[in-house]
Order: sequence, then C-alpha cells, then structure tokens
Amino acid sequence: MNSENNFRVAVVVPLYTNKISEPDQISLDLLQKNLSEFSINVICPPRFKKFHASFIYHELDSKYFLNTQTYSRLLLSKNFYSMFEEYDYLLIYQTDCLVFSNDLLHWCNLGYDYIGAPLFKNINKPSMWFSRVGNGGFSLRKVSSFLKVLNSRHMIKWSSIFRMDLPDRPFWDYYKKINVIRETKKGIDWYAKNYSLNEDLFWSDRAKLFYPNFKIAPLKVGLKFAFDMHPKFCFKRNKNTLPFGAHGWQKRDKTFWLEILRDIND
Repeated sequence: MNSENNFRVAVVVPLYTNKISEPDQISLDLLQKNLSEFSINVICPPRFKKFHASFIYHELDSKYFLNTQTYSRLLLSKNFYSMFEEYDYLLIYQTDCLVFSNDLLHWCNLGYDYIGAPLFKNINKPSMWFSRVGNGGFSLRKVSSFLKVLNSRHMIKWSSIFRMDLPDRPFWDYYKKINVIRETKKGIDWYAKNYSLNEDLFWSDRAKLFYPNFKIAPLKVGLKFAFDMHPKFCFKRNKNTLPFGAHGWQKRDKTFWLEILRDIND
C-alpha cells in the first residue's frame, strides 16, 4: 500500500452548465479552500467556459449531461475511470457538496474501495438505515478497484443465493435474488449499461457481485466521512461532530447547513 503522502488523488467536479449559482459558488469556494493541493478536474460538455485557470477541464460527450440517468451511465463506464488511471483515488465532488477539512489523504489511507454518506431505507424516517454507505455525490473511489469491477469476468454461483444480502430487499426475497443472479450472468458490460438506478446504488450494492473483494466502508466510517439525507440526525449520531464533507446541502435541511457555514466563517 502507498504511504499516506504518496497517494495520487484527483478531485472530480461534474458541471452541466456554465451558470454557477450562489450556492454552487459556496461549494466551489470550500473546495478551493480545503483541497487546492490536489488535482481538481472538471468534467463538462463540449465548448464549456473555463472559469478557473487552475482546474483541469475534460470535455465529454454532451449525452452524459442530459439528466441523472445519463450521468449515472458515465460513472458506470470503463472509459470514465480509465481517464484517471494515473490516480489511485477519485473524490467525486458535485456542486452541492461541502468539504470541511484537508484530510483527504486520511480517507485514502483507510484502504476502502468506496466511501460515501449513509443511505437511508426511508427518506422520511431517519432511524430507518440501510446497512451500508453509498451516496455518490461526495464519494471516494479507488480507481484500480472500480476498473476491476468493470473488467470483471467473475460469474456468481447460484448457490450464493442463500448468502446474498441485498440491502434494499428482505433477506428471504429469493425471487429478487434469482433475478439479480440471472442478470449478472449476462456479464458486467450488459449489466452496467442496463442498470436503471443511480450509479451509487450499483457501487454500494451490486459491485461486489462482480468483484467479491470490493471493499465498501462500513456505516460508522461513512457517517464520519459525509452526511447527505437527514444531516441533523447524522450530526447527532456522529456525536455532534462534522464529517469530512457533505452532499445535497442546498436541498437537505439548508437551514442547518447555513448555520454551520456561518459558524465556520465567524
């Protein structure tokens, strides 16, 4: 394993439009304040206005920036991760993120393949957790492991149905498990192209079916890494301590986050 100071890390900022809103600018200002020592890469449609000279711009096919589904297709593609093969880790940083420190290398040093904020089983009931992390808007991804998943020829055995745990389904839902196994047997290329949910659900749930050694951070690590839904609840569960970052601050209890930002700036 690389020593903590030798990790090559790229921050990747997806931008759909040249219009940067005031909340977006807050997110980008915090990024520059805390993570400017790292390579900051913007992925964007062609003919994009380059608004910051120190950022590296990657103009990709505009088809990937039409909606959430087309963006998910990009982040489930080999070509995307191959663009960053020279790096050990990517930090995905959408423009509704916040980052509160420069501790990025600490999170790389933990050795997980994927870390994201905790996912909730019911968005209206914060006490109902998934038993996993996985929000992708602010997430750390090990490039080599993501490529291992997307290049996998691993075929899951039918006997694994009795051990398979699908976090979004009851353990005894064998009908769903049969369908999942049947679809995975069509191969990763077919599965990734036809996966209909958000890409972060694939990485937090299905990736291990193609690469069993794929290491997803446990819930307690995800909680310290980032908040997404129910930030007040997460803050309390995290012993009234801010995480490394956050996603969705503009729509997930904006009042809570504005108070945090005021405290930071005082």
